[in-house]
Amino acid sequence: MSKFGRFVLLAAALAIGIFFVKGFFESDETRIRNLILGLVGDFNEHRSRSLLDTCTADFTETTTGLGRERIREALGHAFLTLRNTEGRFPYALAIRRSPLEVSFETPEKLAATAIFGVSLHRGADERSPVEWEIEVRARLRKTDDGWRFSEAEHKTSNGRRPF
Repeated sequence: MSKFGRFVLLAAALAIGIFFVKGFFESDETRIRNLILGLVGDFNEHRSRSLLDTCTADFTETTTGLGRERIREALGHAFLTLRNTEGRFPYALAIRRSPLEVSFETPEKLAATAIFGVSLHRGADERSPVEWEIEVRARLRKTDDGWRFSEAEHKTSNGRRPF
């Protein structure tokens, strides 16, 4: 193997090692914050399946009474059927309140509550006009697969849900 090939392999191994070590040392609060930010990214990339992979099987959104599968179906339907003139889904999410509030319910840090604001924009990103703003209170549980949402509720603070 050439020196360049060994250098590429070493650089790749180092990058993978840094990724895993960084994740190993992240605090639970950071992991929860990243989970929430990942939800926004999944919504904005129209990935309803991966969006709900962050929820426990018994997840319920108590404001609407919808469970995990019903929410996945509704999001999938919205992503496929609500299109603008360019054929794109015309909404984007953004976190409104930063930093997100995260508190742990037990000293063992097996359950947590996260409170954050979300805005739904009519357009490609958070610079677009706001259609709906909500305050979210979510409960999370630590599972073998990491932190997962077990329950959430929302309250409208401005506008209304457009779909």
